[in-house]
Amino acid sequence: MNRYQFEVLRFCTEFGKATQREMAEKTGLSLGSVNKAVKELAHRGFLKEDGTPSQEGLDALESYRVEGAIILAAGAGTRFAPLSFERPKALFEVRGEVLIERTIRQLREAGVERIA
Repeated sequence: MNRYQFEVLRFCTEFGKATQREMAEKTGLSLGSVNKAVKELAHRGFLKEDGTPSQEGLDALESYRVEGAIILAAGAGTRFAPLSFERPKALFEVRGEVLIERTIRQLREAGVERIA
């Protein structure tokens, strides 16, 4: 599966039925690329006639699922001096939320459970 097919299939899985123009606008792909990807996905049996993903399409996407993440939070944080002398930048609070906690929350919302 190429990048365009992946983006279109993922879009269809996430948002359901849409016009190819809507897909192009939301994925950032050209209308021609979306049109070609839809035809190829339908030919491979990954999209049903109504534009929703088939079970084969869902199975094809499964191999791309992210299962774990490593958060890189090391470093001196010299750009934030003198604030970073008191605490690591990952523990800074921005808009009422600690940065590392925000990152973990976003990963969990995306379905990633193994986080280091």
